[in-house]
Amino acid sequence: MPEIAKIIQNKALGGNLYRLVLESQSLQKAVPGQFVHFLVQSQAEPPTWDPLLRRPLSVYDLEEEKASFLYRIVGRGTKQLANRRPGEKIDLLGPLGRGFQITQDPALLIGGGVGAAPLLFLAHKLKEKQQKFVVLLGARTAQELAHAGDFAKYTQDLFLVTEDGSVGRRGLVTDFVPEVAAQFKVRPKLYACGPNPMLASLAAFAKEAALPLDVSLEAAMACGVGACFGCACQLKDGSMARVCADGPVFPYEVLDWGEKNG
Repeated sequence: MPEIAKIIQNKALGGNLYRLVLESQSLQKAVPGQFVHFLVQSQAEPPTWDPLLRRPLSVYDLEEEKASFLYRIVGRGTKQLANRRPGEKIDLLGPLGRGFQITQDPALLIGGGVGAAPLLFLAHKLKEKQQKFVVLLGARTAQELAHAGDFAKYTQDLFLVTEDGSVGRRGLVTDFVPEVAAQFKVRPKLYACGPNPMLASLAAFAKEAALPLDVSLEAAMACGVGACFGCACQLKDGSMARVCADGPVFPYEVLDWGEKNG
């Protein structure tokens, strides 16, 4: 699982979004929904351990021996990652975590912002399986959907939503889930990743509509392997789960959608 991989591409897409592409052997057995833990320190001399902790990124896609990742600059670590250049080497640990449980049902993939990251790989696998699926992506602005074109190679059933109406429909992505879900002739399974309030809203809809739903939780992770319990989430039975090791993907019904998770 540990690997020193070569950076092939680290491209700015717009809206502080970047696509990182690596040559990787260890990630070829990854499944949609799993993530990779990166050391993002600069390669400048002398060596530095700042920032000390790794940064988790969902596997965006796998093609041949290349693994790609979608990320957004949100702090010091991701800013350093954005400065890494093709040809450099990067230390990674993965694939980690529990991925989506793909069923034979038609699928509705729902992504909020950079929460689309694990869904491209899922779309790739669903296309390989020749399963019916639709992708619904939302963000605040068109610029924050700069990655949406990546989905075109796997499906034409792509719906975009922006809060400011700059591309696609105006509103929140959750506003349009009932409408899109109703277009399926056979009950779909929902797969989602995004901010916790978005996922909580989808959990309420899935319960009311009696639809299966897998959610990929976003959480700050320290160790990434379940040792530190820094990314714990509340389960409905009152126990705690580790997002990194027991997730990041969970069936929605096992989670407590109160204050802790929602």
